[in-house]
Amino acid sequence: MKLLKIAFAICLAASAAISLLLFFSWNNYKTVPLPNFDAKPEFASIDKCSFNEKYLSVNGWAFDKNNPNAHAIVYAKKHSSDEWIIIKSSIENRPDVSNFFKANNMYDRAGFNASIRNINYLGGLSGDIAVVINDDKGNARGIRYECK
Repeated sequence: MKLLKIAFAICLAASAAISLLLFFSWNNYKTVPLPNFDAKPEFASIDKCSFNEKYLSVNGWAFDKNNPNAHAIVYAKKHSSDEWIIIKSSIENRPDVSNFFKANNMYDRAGFNASIRNINYLGGLSGDIAVVINDDKGNARGIRYECK
């Protein structure tokens, strides 16, 4: 019986540790330098950007016509500092973008959906974002936006 209690305690501790590991790996507030960009992406749109005391969420699309396989990287600015973090994002299927540009499915994977929890004890977020995409020469192009 005592061995069963010990095994249960070990499983419970392992479960808590795995949950914390997943939480902090997804909500990583590791600061990174925001790439320098002087130009905007040729084609980009922020469809929805919401920010509150709990979450920051961004949906949109961006592409470079000469580098259609490049994916947008979404950055968020930390509260009361000039530090930036990368928000984990997923690629959104956007056939409407290809249809609009009459590109025969070339830009279907131009969409993105990025979100992160706004955690004050990790520095919090300001609501400012940047969406950056590299052109065919490797130059960063980006737009800055304030989520409200």
